Amino acid sequence: MIFGSHQFPYTNFHELNLDWMLEKLKTLLSDNVDIHSALEQLSAAIDAMDENMTQQINDQLQSMVDDGTFAELLTNYSGFVKQEDTTVAMLTDTELRAGVLVQTAGYYEAGDGGQGLFLITTTETSFPLANGLYGALLKDISNVLAYGAKADGTTDDTQAVMNAMAVSPVVRFPKRSTAYVLGNITIPEGRQLMGEETEIRANTATLFTIAHGHVAIDNFIVRGENYTAIQFNLAQNAQFIYIDDVKAYNCLHLIDDITGQDEEENNISYTNTYIHRCYGIDVMGTGVHMTKALAFIFLDDVTIDAIRTQPNAPLFSFENCRGIQLRHCEAEGGRTEGHIHQLYNVGFTFKACVAVWLDRCMADTVDGIGFEVANTCEYMYLSQCVASLCGSHSFMLAGKYMTFTNCFANGNVTEQYPLQNVHGFNIYSDVVISGCRAVGFTGAALYMHGTAVVSVSSVMASYCGIGILAETGAQGVIEGCVITATTATQDIPETLHLANNQINGTFA
Repeated sequence: MIFGSHQFPYTNFHELNLDWMLEKLKTLLSDNVDIHSALEQLSAAIDAMDENMTQQINDQLQSMVDDGTFAELLTNYSGFVKQEDTTVAMLTDTELRAGVLVQTAGYYEAGDGGQGLFLITTTETSFPLANGLYGALLKDISNVLAYGAKADGTTDDTQAVMNAMAVSPVVRFPKRSTAYVLGNITIPEGRQLMGEETEIRANTATLFTIAHGHVAIDNFIVRGENYTAIQFNLAQNAQFIYIDDVKAYNCLHLIDDITGQDEEENNISYTNTYIHRCYGIDVMGTGVHMTKALAFIFLDDVTIDAIRTQPNAPLFSFENCRGIQLRHCEAEGGRTEGHIHQLYNVGFTFKACVAVWLDRCMADTVDGIGFEVANTCEYMYLSQCVASLCGSHSFMLAGKYMTFTNCFANGNVTEQYPLQNVHGFNIYSDVVISGCRAVGFTGAALYMHGTAVVSVSSVMASYCGIGILAETGAQGVIEGCVITATTATQDIPETLHLANNQINGTFA
Protein backbone atom coordinates (compact mmCIF):
# COMPACT_ATOMS: atom_id res chain seq x y z
CA MET A 1 0.00 0.00 0.00
CA ILE A 2 1.09 3.57 -0.61
CA PHE A 3 0.90 6.04 2.27
CA GLY A 4 2.12 9.57 1.55
CA SER A 5 5.45 9.32 -0.28
CA HIS A 6 6.37 5.94 1.30
CA GLN A 7 5.76 2.40 0.02
CA PHE A 8 5.35 -0.49 2.44
CA PRO A 9 4.99 -4.21 1.78
CA TYR A 10 1.51 -5.57 2.39
CA THR A 11 1.31 -6.63 6.01
CA ASN A 12 -1.69 -8.52 7.39
CA PHE A 13 -2.54 -9.47 10.93
CA HIS A 14 -0.92 -12.97 11.07
CA GLU A 15 2.49 -11.68 9.96
CA LEU A 16 2.45 -9.58 13.08
CA ASN A 17 1.44 -12.58 15.26
CA LEU A 18 4.26 -15.13 14.63
CA ASP A 19 4.15 -16.26 18.24
CA TRP A 20 0.49 -17.23 17.89
CA MET A 21 1.23 -19.34 14.77
CA LEU A 22 4.15 -21.16 16.44
CA GLU A 23 2.04 -21.98 19.49
CA LYS A 24 -0.76 -23.25 17.24
CA LEU A 25 1.66 -25.46 15.31
CA LYS A 26 3.19 -26.88 18.52
CA THR A 27 -0.28 -27.77 19.79
CA LEU A 28 -1.14 -29.63 16.60
CA LEU A 29 2.17 -31.55 16.59
CA SER A 30 1.77 -32.46 20.27
CA ASP A 31 -1.50 -34.17 19.30
CA ASN A 32 0.53 -36.47 17.03
CA VAL A 33 -0.71 -34.74 13.86
CA ASP A 34 1.77 -35.12 11.04
CA ILE A 35 3.51 -31.98 9.87
CA HIS A 36 1.61 -31.73 6.56
CA SER A 37 -1.80 -32.02 8.22
CA ALA A 38 -0.72 -29.56 10.91
CA LEU A 39 0.30 -27.01 8.30
CA GLU A 40 -3.00 -27.46 6.43
CA GLN A 41 -5.00 -26.96 9.65
CA LEU A 42 -2.90 -23.92 10.54
CA SER A 43 -3.51 -22.44 7.09
CA ALA A 44 -7.27 -23.00 7.40
CA ALA A 45 -7.29 -21.35 10.85
CA ILE A 46 -5.39 -18.36 9.47
CA ASP A 47 -7.81 -18.01 6.52
CA ALA A 48 -10.83 -18.15 8.82
CA MET A 49 -9.35 -15.60 11.20
CA ASP A 50 -8.27 -13.39 8.28
CA GLU A 51 -11.81 -13.33 6.85
CA ASN A 52 -13.37 -12.69 10.25
CA MET A 53 -10.88 -9.94 11.11
CA THR A 54 -11.31 -8.30 7.71
CA GLN A 55 -15.08 -8.05 8.20
CA GLN A 56 -14.63 -6.69 11.74
CA ILE A 57 -12.14 -4.10 10.51
CA ASN A 58 -14.46 -3.05 7.67
CA ASP A 59 -17.41 -2.71 10.05
CA GLN A 60 -15.38 -0.69 12.53
CA LEU A 61 -13.97 1.51 9.77
CA GLN A 62 -17.43 2.25 8.40
CA SER A 63 -18.68 3.14 11.87
CA MET A 64 -15.74 5.49 12.41
CA VAL A 65 -16.31 7.13 9.02
CA ASP A 66 -19.99 7.68 9.83
CA ASP A 67 -19.39 9.35 13.20
CA GLY A 68 -16.33 11.33 12.09
CA THR A 69 -13.80 9.73 14.45
CA PHE A 70 -11.95 8.09 11.57
CA ALA A 71 -11.09 11.45 10.04
CA GLU A 72 -10.11 12.81 13.43
CA LEU A 73 -7.86 9.83 14.13
CA LEU A 74 -6.04 9.85 10.82
CA THR A 75 -5.57 13.60 10.87
CA ASN A 76 -3.39 13.07 13.93
CA TYR A 77 -1.20 10.66 11.93
CA SER A 78 -0.49 12.71 8.81
CA GLY A 79 2.41 10.44 7.87
CA PHE A 80 -0.19 7.86 6.73
CA VAL A 81 -2.09 10.39 4.54
CA LYS A 82 -1.04 11.45 1.08
CA GLN A 83 -0.64 15.22 0.92
CA GLU A 84 -1.88 17.17 -2.12
CA ASP A 85 -1.64 20.93 -2.58
CA THR A 86 -5.19 21.25 -3.93
CA THR A 87 -8.33 19.23 -4.52
CA VAL A 88 -8.00 20.05 -8.22
CA ALA A 89 -4.57 18.35 -8.21
CA MET A 90 -6.03 15.31 -6.44
CA LEU A 91 -8.73 14.96 -9.08
CA THR A 92 -6.09 14.76 -11.81
CA ASP A 93 -3.72 12.39 -9.93
CA THR A 94 -3.88 9.09 -11.86
CA GLU A 95 -1.66 7.21 -9.39
CA LEU A 96 -4.19 7.24 -6.56
CA ARG A 97 -5.71 3.90 -5.62
CA ALA A 98 -8.84 2.91 -3.74
CA GLY A 99 -8.33 3.00 0.04
CA VAL A 100 -5.78 5.83 0.01
CA LEU A 101 -6.43 8.90 2.18
CA VAL A 102 -5.63 12.32 0.72
CA GLN A 103 -5.37 15.63 2.57
CA THR A 104 -5.58 18.75 0.42
CA ALA A 105 -4.44 22.23 1.49
CA GLY A 106 -7.12 24.02 -0.56
CA TYR A 107 -9.51 23.51 -3.45
CA TYR A 108 -8.09 25.75 -6.18
CA GLU A 109 -4.97 26.85 -4.36
CA ALA A 110 -3.41 26.16 -0.98
CA GLY A 111 -4.95 28.27 1.77
CA ASP A 112 -8.14 29.25 -0.09
CA GLY A 113 -10.33 27.68 2.62
CA GLY A 114 -11.40 24.69 0.52
CA GLN A 115 -9.14 22.07 2.12
CA GLY A 116 -10.46 18.59 2.88
CA LEU A 117 -9.61 15.03 3.88
CA PHE A 118 -10.64 12.47 1.23
CA LEU A 119 -10.88 8.68 1.03
CA ILE A 120 -10.29 7.39 -2.50
CA THR A 121 -13.09 4.96 -3.33
CA THR A 122 -14.89 3.21 -6.17
CA THR A 123 -18.23 4.56 -4.91
CA GLU A 124 -19.53 7.49 -6.93
CA THR A 125 -19.33 10.90 -5.25
CA SER A 126 -19.28 14.50 -6.45
CA PHE A 127 -15.47 14.31 -6.71
CA PRO A 128 -14.69 12.17 -9.81
CA LEU A 129 -10.99 11.45 -10.39
CA ALA A 130 -9.29 11.29 -13.77
CA ASN A 131 -8.57 7.57 -13.32
CA GLY A 132 -12.23 6.61 -12.81
CA LEU A 133 -12.18 6.53 -9.02
CA TYR A 134 -13.82 9.02 -6.65
CA GLY A 135 -12.91 11.07 -3.62
CA ALA A 136 -15.20 10.81 -0.58
CA LEU A 137 -14.89 13.93 1.60
CA LEU A 138 -14.41 12.85 5.23
CA LYS A 139 -13.51 16.14 6.92
CA ASP A 140 -14.85 19.69 6.39
CA ILE A 141 -17.90 18.11 4.75
CA SER A 142 -20.05 21.12 5.73
CA ASN A 143 -17.78 23.72 4.09
CA VAL A 144 -19.05 24.84 0.65
CA LEU A 145 -15.51 25.96 -0.24
CA ALA A 146 -14.42 22.31 -0.02
CA TYR A 147 -16.91 21.53 -2.81
CA GLY A 148 -15.45 24.13 -5.15
CA ALA A 149 -17.34 27.32 -4.27
CA LYS A 150 -15.14 30.29 -5.18
CA ALA A 151 -17.00 33.21 -3.54
CA ASP A 152 -15.31 35.58 -5.98
CA GLY A 153 -18.42 37.63 -6.80
CA THR A 154 -18.47 36.35 -10.39
CA THR A 155 -18.46 32.54 -10.57
CA ASP A 156 -21.80 30.78 -10.05
CA ASP A 157 -21.37 28.68 -6.89
CA THR A 158 -24.83 27.09 -7.00
CA GLN A 159 -23.65 23.57 -7.93
CA ALA A 160 -21.05 23.55 -5.15
CA VAL A 161 -23.81 24.33 -2.63
CA MET A 162 -26.06 21.60 -4.09
CA ASN A 163 -23.20 19.09 -3.78
CA ALA A 164 -22.63 20.06 -0.15
CA MET A 165 -26.34 19.74 0.72
CA ALA A 166 -26.41 16.26 -0.83
CA VAL A 167 -23.85 15.05 1.73
CA SER A 168 -23.99 17.23 4.84
CA PRO A 169 -26.99 18.21 7.01
CA VAL A 170 -25.18 21.45 7.89
CA VAL A 171 -23.80 23.60 5.08
CA ARG A 172 -21.44 26.39 6.11
CA PHE A 173 -20.65 29.49 4.08
CA PRO A 174 -17.39 30.91 5.48
CA LYS A 175 -17.25 34.69 5.16
CA ARG A 176 -15.07 35.89 2.30
CA SER A 177 -14.08 39.35 1.09
CA THR A 178 -16.34 38.93 -1.96
CA ALA A 179 -19.78 37.41 -2.45
CA TYR A 180 -21.00 33.93 -3.29
CA VAL A 181 -23.06 34.05 -6.50
CA LEU A 182 -26.10 31.78 -6.15
CA GLY A 183 -29.56 31.17 -7.49
CA ASN A 184 -32.42 28.64 -7.69
CA ILE A 185 -31.39 26.52 -4.70
CA THR A 186 -34.06 24.18 -3.35
CA ILE A 187 -33.18 23.16 0.21
CA PRO A 188 -33.73 19.46 1.06
CA GLU A 189 -35.42 18.43 4.28
CA GLY A 190 -33.26 18.58 7.37
CA ARG A 191 -30.67 21.04 6.07
CA GLN A 192 -29.17 24.07 7.79
CA LEU A 193 -27.51 26.81 5.73
CA MET A 194 -25.24 28.70 8.11
CA GLY A 195 -23.44 31.92 7.22
CA GLU A 196 -21.08 34.25 9.07
CA GLU A 197 -22.60 37.55 7.94
CA THR A 198 -21.78 36.01 4.59
CA GLU A 199 -22.60 38.04 1.49
CA ILE A 200 -24.56 36.41 -1.33
CA ARG A 201 -25.43 37.86 -4.72
CA ALA A 202 -28.67 36.47 -6.13
CA ASN A 203 -28.32 35.97 -9.87
CA THR A 204 -31.82 34.60 -10.60
CA ALA A 205 -35.42 35.40 -9.74
CA THR A 206 -35.41 33.13 -6.67
CA LEU A 207 -32.48 32.47 -4.36
CA PHE A 208 -33.58 29.88 -1.75
CA THR A 209 -36.70 27.71 -2.05
CA ILE A 210 -38.02 25.87 1.01
CA ALA A 211 -39.93 22.77 -0.11
CA HIS A 212 -39.72 20.72 3.10
CA GLY A 213 -39.50 21.14 6.85
CA HIS A 214 -36.63 21.05 9.35
CA VAL A 215 -34.79 23.78 7.46
CA ALA A 216 -32.70 26.66 8.81
CA ILE A 217 -31.21 29.70 7.05
CA ASP A 218 -28.99 31.83 9.25
CA ASN A 219 -26.77 34.91 9.05
CA PHE A 220 -26.61 36.06 5.41
CA ILE A 221 -26.49 39.39 3.60
CA VAL A 222 -28.17 39.10 0.19
CA ARG A 223 -27.89 41.54 -2.69
CA GLY A 224 -29.29 41.45 -6.18
CA GLU A 225 -31.95 43.09 -8.30
CA ASN A 226 -35.69 42.37 -8.19
CA TYR A 227 -35.37 38.84 -6.76
CA THR A 228 -37.04 36.73 -4.06
CA ALA A 229 -34.65 35.97 -1.21
CA ILE A 230 -36.61 33.07 0.37
CA GLN A 231 -39.55 31.33 -1.26
CA PHE A 232 -41.93 28.86 0.40
CA ASN A 233 -43.14 26.31 -2.17
CA LEU A 234 -43.94 23.27 -0.08
CA ALA A 235 -44.29 19.79 -1.54
CA GLN A 236 -45.83 18.48 1.70
CA ASN A 237 -46.85 19.62 5.16
CA ALA A 238 -43.81 21.02 6.92
CA GLN A 239 -42.70 22.13 10.35
CA PHE A 240 -39.66 23.60 12.06
CA ILE A 241 -38.57 26.29 9.62
CA TYR A 242 -36.04 28.69 11.11
CA ILE A 243 -34.88 31.89 9.40
CA ASP A 244 -32.58 34.16 11.36
CA ASP A 245 -30.53 37.28 10.62
CA VAL A 246 -31.10 37.55 6.88
CA LYS A 247 -30.70 40.99 5.31
CA ALA A 248 -31.91 41.33 1.71
CA TYR A 249 -31.27 44.44 -0.39
CA ASN A 250 -33.20 45.49 -3.52
CA CYS A 251 -35.38 42.37 -3.46
CA LEU A 252 -38.88 41.92 -4.79
CA HIS A 253 -39.73 39.76 -1.74
CA LEU A 254 -37.83 38.95 1.41
CA ILE A 255 -40.17 35.98 2.03
CA ASP A 256 -42.79 34.87 -0.50
CA ASP A 257 -45.14 31.92 0.03
CA ILE A 258 -46.39 30.50 -3.29
CA THR A 259 -47.41 27.08 -1.94
CA GLY A 260 -50.34 25.71 -3.90
CA GLN A 261 -50.89 28.76 -6.11
CA ASP A 262 -51.01 26.63 -9.25
CA GLU A 263 -53.52 24.15 -7.82
CA GLU A 264 -57.25 24.54 -7.41
CA GLU A 265 -57.22 22.92 -3.99
CA ASN A 266 -54.20 22.64 -1.77
CA ASN A 267 -54.20 21.64 1.90
CA ILE A 268 -50.46 21.88 2.43
CA SER A 269 -49.44 24.06 5.36
CA TYR A 270 -46.52 24.69 7.69
CA THR A 271 -46.20 25.05 11.44
CA ASN A 272 -43.51 25.91 14.00
CA THR A 273 -41.89 28.61 11.92
CA TYR A 274 -39.61 31.24 13.47
CA ILE A 275 -38.42 34.28 11.54
CA HIS A 276 -36.07 36.49 13.56
CA ARG A 277 -33.97 39.61 12.91
CA CYS A 278 -34.65 39.73 9.19
CA TYR A 279 -34.62 42.89 7.12
CA GLY A 280 -35.75 43.75 3.62
CA ILE A 281 -34.17 47.02 2.48
CA ASP A 282 -35.40 48.87 -0.63
CA VAL A 283 -38.02 46.19 -1.22
CA MET A 284 -39.81 46.58 -4.56
CA GLY A 285 -42.89 44.42 -3.89
CA THR A 286 -44.47 42.67 -0.92
CA GLY A 287 -41.75 42.15 1.66
CA VAL A 288 -43.29 39.26 3.63
CA HIS A 289 -46.08 37.25 2.00
CA MET A 290 -47.44 34.22 3.86
CA THR A 291 -50.47 32.16 2.84
CA LYS A 292 -50.19 28.67 4.35
CA ALA A 293 -49.05 29.35 7.91
CA LEU A 294 -51.09 27.13 10.22
CA ALA A 295 -49.86 27.45 13.81
CA PHE A 296 -46.95 28.50 15.99
CA ILE A 297 -45.71 31.10 13.49
CA PHE A 298 -43.46 33.74 15.05
CA LEU A 299 -42.05 36.84 13.35
CA ASP A 300 -39.77 38.74 15.68
CA ASP A 301 -37.85 41.90 14.76
CA VAL A 302 -38.64 41.76 11.05
CA THR A 303 -38.41 45.04 9.12
CA ILE A 304 -39.49 45.84 5.56
CA ASP A 305 -38.30 49.14 4.10
CA ALA A 306 -40.02 49.61 0.73
CA ILE A 307 -39.30 51.90 -2.18
CA ARG A 308 -42.72 51.03 -3.61
CA THR A 309 -42.18 50.65 -7.31
CA GLN A 310 -45.19 48.30 -7.52
CA PRO A 311 -48.72 49.60 -6.86
CA ASN A 312 -50.90 47.94 -4.22
CA ALA A 313 -48.08 45.86 -2.79
CA PRO A 314 -48.44 45.41 1.00
CA LEU A 315 -45.21 45.38 2.94
CA PHE A 316 -46.54 42.51 5.12
CA SER A 317 -49.32 40.31 3.72
CA PHE A 318 -50.99 37.36 5.48
CA GLU A 319 -53.78 35.30 3.94
CA ASN A 320 -55.41 32.04 5.07
CA CYS A 321 -53.13 31.96 8.11
CA ARG A 322 -53.79 31.18 11.76
CA GLY A 323 -51.85 31.10 14.97
CA ILE A 324 -49.44 33.95 14.14
CA GLN A 325 -47.52 36.29 16.41
CA LEU A 326 -45.73 39.39 15.11
CA ARG A 327 -43.45 41.11 17.57
CA HIS A 328 -41.32 44.22 16.96
CA CYS A 329 -42.08 44.13 13.23
CA GLU A 330 -41.93 47.32 11.17
CA ALA A 331 -43.30 48.35 7.77
CA GLU A 332 -41.33 51.40 6.65
CA GLY A 333 -42.47 53.29 3.57
CA GLY A 334 -39.45 55.50 3.11
CA ARG A 335 -41.55 58.14 1.36
CA THR A 336 -39.60 60.98 -0.23
CA GLU A 337 -40.64 64.61 0.02
CA GLY A 338 -43.27 65.60 -2.52
CA HIS A 339 -44.59 62.07 -3.04
CA ILE A 340 -48.28 62.24 -4.02
CA HIS A 341 -49.50 58.89 -2.66
CA GLN A 342 -50.34 57.24 -5.96
CA LEU A 343 -49.18 53.69 -5.21
CA TYR A 344 -51.35 53.01 -2.16
CA ASN A 345 -49.18 50.49 -0.38
CA VAL A 346 -50.40 48.98 2.90
CA GLY A 347 -48.17 48.36 5.89
CA PHE A 348 -49.79 45.19 7.30
CA THR A 349 -52.75 43.43 5.66
CA PHE A 350 -54.65 40.36 6.90
CA LYS A 351 -57.21 38.33 4.94
CA ALA A 352 -58.95 35.15 6.10
CA CYS A 353 -56.69 34.95 9.15
CA VAL A 354 -57.58 33.60 12.59
CA ALA A 355 -55.85 34.04 15.95
CA VAL A 356 -53.28 36.74 15.23
CA TRP A 357 -51.36 38.75 17.82
CA LEU A 358 -49.36 41.86 16.94
CA ASP A 359 -47.16 43.23 19.71
CA ARG A 360 -45.24 46.51 19.35
CA CYS A 361 -45.43 46.58 15.55
CA MET A 362 -45.20 49.76 13.49
CA ALA A 363 -46.33 51.03 10.08
CA ASP A 364 -44.50 54.23 9.24
CA THR A 365 -44.89 56.53 6.20
CA VAL A 366 -46.56 53.94 3.99
CA ASP A 367 -48.64 55.31 1.12
CA GLY A 368 -51.86 53.62 2.14
CA ILE A 369 -53.38 52.08 5.27
CA GLY A 370 -51.13 51.28 8.20
CA PHE A 371 -52.93 48.14 9.46
CA GLU A 372 -55.72 46.57 7.37
CA VAL A 373 -57.89 43.73 8.70
CA ALA A 374 -60.38 42.25 6.22
CA ASN A 375 -63.86 41.10 7.21
CA THR A 376 -62.76 37.46 6.78
CA CYS A 377 -60.47 37.69 9.85
CA GLU A 378 -61.31 36.63 13.39
CA TYR A 379 -59.69 36.94 16.81
CA MET A 380 -57.12 39.68 16.23
CA TYR A 381 -55.24 41.25 19.12
CA LEU A 382 -53.03 44.31 18.64
CA SER A 383 -51.00 45.64 21.55
CA GLN A 384 -48.79 48.75 21.55
CA CYS A 385 -48.87 49.04 17.77
CA VAL A 386 -48.16 52.35 15.98
CA ALA A 387 -49.32 53.66 12.60
CA SER A 388 -47.56 56.92 11.85
CA LEU A 389 -47.77 59.35 8.90
CA CYS A 390 -49.56 56.89 6.63
CA GLY A 391 -51.17 58.09 3.43
CA SER A 392 -54.56 56.70 4.44
CA HIS A 393 -56.27 55.37 7.58
CA SER A 394 -53.99 54.20 10.35
CA PHE A 395 -56.20 51.23 11.28
CA MET A 396 -58.98 49.87 9.02
CA LEU A 397 -60.80 47.18 10.98
CA ALA A 398 -63.39 44.91 9.35
CA GLY A 399 -62.66 41.64 11.16
CA LYS A 400 -64.55 40.01 14.01
CA TYR A 401 -63.65 39.70 17.68
CA MET A 402 -60.80 42.22 17.65
CA THR A 403 -59.07 43.84 20.61
CA PHE A 404 -56.76 46.88 20.49
CA THR A 405 -54.86 48.09 23.54
CA ASN A 406 -52.40 50.97 23.86
CA CYS A 407 -52.17 51.56 20.10
CA PHE A 408 -51.21 54.91 18.56
CA ALA A 409 -52.54 56.38 15.32
CA ASN A 410 -50.57 59.40 14.12
CA GLY A 411 -52.07 61.20 11.12
CA ASN A 412 -50.60 63.26 8.32
CA VAL A 413 -52.15 66.72 8.60
CA THR A 414 -48.66 68.23 8.64
CA GLU A 415 -47.60 66.42 5.47
CA GLN A 416 -47.16 68.27 2.17
CA TYR A 417 -49.89 66.24 0.43
CA PRO A 418 -52.47 65.23 3.07
CA LEU A 419 -55.42 63.13 1.94
CA GLN A 420 -58.89 64.25 2.94
CA ASN A 421 -61.28 62.18 5.07
CA VAL A 422 -58.53 59.97 6.48
CA HIS A 423 -59.39 58.41 9.85
CA GLY A 424 -57.41 57.08 12.77
CA PHE A 425 -59.52 54.01 13.57
CA ASN A 426 -61.90 53.10 10.72
CA ILE A 427 -64.18 50.45 12.22
CA TYR A 428 -66.57 48.14 10.31
CA SER A 429 -67.25 45.33 12.77
CA ASP A 430 -66.97 44.42 16.46
CA VAL A 431 -63.91 45.66 18.28
CA VAL A 432 -62.70 46.52 21.78
CA ILE A 433 -60.42 49.56 21.92
CA SER A 434 -58.77 50.72 25.13
CA GLY A 435 -55.89 52.98 26.05
CA CYS A 436 -55.34 54.15 22.46
CA ARG A 437 -54.57 57.55 20.96
CA ALA A 438 -55.30 59.25 17.62
CA VAL A 439 -53.59 62.48 16.60
CA GLY A 440 -53.63 64.61 13.48
CA PHE A 441 -56.26 63.27 11.06
CA THR A 442 -58.19 65.24 8.49
CA GLY A 443 -61.17 62.96 9.13
CA ALA A 444 -62.22 61.38 12.42
CA ALA A 445 -60.20 59.91 15.24
CA LEU A 446 -62.87 57.19 15.50
CA TYR A 447 -65.06 56.44 12.48
CA MET A 448 -67.68 53.73 12.98
CA HIS A 449 -69.67 52.28 10.12
CA GLY A 450 -73.27 51.18 10.59
CA THR A 451 -72.17 47.57 11.06
CA ALA A 452 -69.79 48.38 13.92
CA VAL A 453 -70.26 47.09 17.46
CA VAL A 454 -67.72 48.71 19.76
CA SER A 455 -66.47 49.02 23.30
CA VAL A 456 -64.21 52.07 23.47
CA SER A 457 -62.52 53.24 26.66
CA SER A 458 -59.66 55.52 27.67
CA VAL A 459 -59.05 56.85 24.16
CA MET A 460 -57.45 60.26 23.65
CA ALA A 461 -57.95 62.08 20.34
CA SER A 462 -56.52 65.46 19.40
CA TYR A 463 -55.91 67.63 16.35
CA CYS A 464 -58.41 65.67 14.26
CA GLY A 465 -61.10 67.11 12.03
CA ILE A 466 -63.75 65.24 14.02
CA GLY A 467 -63.30 63.25 17.19
CA ILE A 468 -66.09 60.67 16.81
CA LEU A 469 -68.06 60.06 13.63
CA ALA A 470 -70.52 57.17 13.42
CA GLU A 471 -73.07 56.00 10.90
CA THR A 472 -76.61 55.11 11.84
CA GLY A 473 -76.72 51.58 13.18
CA ALA A 474 -73.35 51.66 14.93
CA GLN A 475 -73.70 50.22 18.43
CA GLY A 476 -71.70 50.10 21.61
CA VAL A 477 -70.29 52.05 24.53
CA ILE A 478 -67.76 54.89 24.57
CA GLU A 479 -66.48 55.56 28.05
CA GLY A 480 -63.76 57.60 29.73
CA CYS A 481 -62.38 59.19 26.54
CA VAL A 482 -60.94 62.65 25.95
CA ILE A 483 -61.70 64.01 22.48
CA THR A 484 -60.38 67.32 21.17
CA ALA A 485 -61.27 68.08 17.54
CA THR A 486 -60.86 71.08 15.26
CA THR A 487 -64.62 71.22 14.86
CA ALA A 488 -67.26 70.96 17.54
CA THR A 489 -69.34 68.67 15.31
CA GLN A 490 -69.59 65.13 16.59
CA ASP A 491 -71.95 62.74 14.81
CA ILE A 492 -72.94 60.13 17.39
CA PRO A 493 -76.18 58.12 16.97
CA GLU A 494 -78.29 57.18 19.97
CA THR A 495 -77.24 53.54 19.64
CA LEU A 496 -73.79 54.57 20.87
CA HIS A 497 -73.88 55.18 24.61
CA LEU A 498 -71.52 57.83 26.02
CA ALA A 499 -70.35 57.81 29.62
CA ASN A 500 -67.79 60.01 31.38
CA ASN A 501 -66.26 61.40 28.20
CA GLN A 502 -64.89 64.88 27.60
CA ILE A 503 -65.53 66.01 24.03
CA ASN A 504 -64.23 69.46 23.10
CA GLY A 505 -64.37 70.51 26.74
CA THR A 506 -67.88 69.18 27.27
CA PHE A 507 -68.61 66.16 29.40
CA ALA A 508 -70.89 63.57 27.83
